[in-house]
Amino acid sequence: MKVRIRGKNDKMTSGETRYATKWMSALIMSPQMMPNITVTVLFEREEGLKGSTEVVGDDIKPREFIVAIDPNLSRKSQLRTLAHELVHVKQFSLGEMRYTKYTELIKWFKQTIHNEETEYWDLPWEIEAFGREHGMYIRYIDHLAKEKIRF
Repeated sequence: MKVRIRGKNDKMTSGETRYATKWMSALIMSPQMMPNITVTVLFEREEGLKGSTEVVGDDIKPREFIVAIDPNLSRKSQLRTLAHELVHVKQFSLGEMRYTKYTELIKWFKQTIHNEETEYWDLPWEIEAFGREHGMYIRYIDHLAKEKIRF
């Protein structure tokens, strides 16, 4: 996996951001997929959002993504948000989720979901991302402690 870092962040080094991105991605993506994915982690505040994931280029089989994270969040919240957004990277890159030509309609596996008419907390891609983010964060923190890794 290629990881680029953009923007300023006082709570997490570029080295840790790169390491956490690769380590967390390896929890949910196959080793065959990882070398083909490029993620740019952009530390930038977006009003009302902790983070977001944007597909760059081809939206049928995307391999390049921008993951934006609010740098004003605590380190813990940044890492949890990173985990959450990496689940979306996995969803897009495997074709589990994809945009249609109509921005309000999203394909989730074979089902078309009207994004604007469905409650945010009921969106299946958000259910998966929120369900995985805490466990990915805990496993990452435990891994750093066990391996005595410091940034």
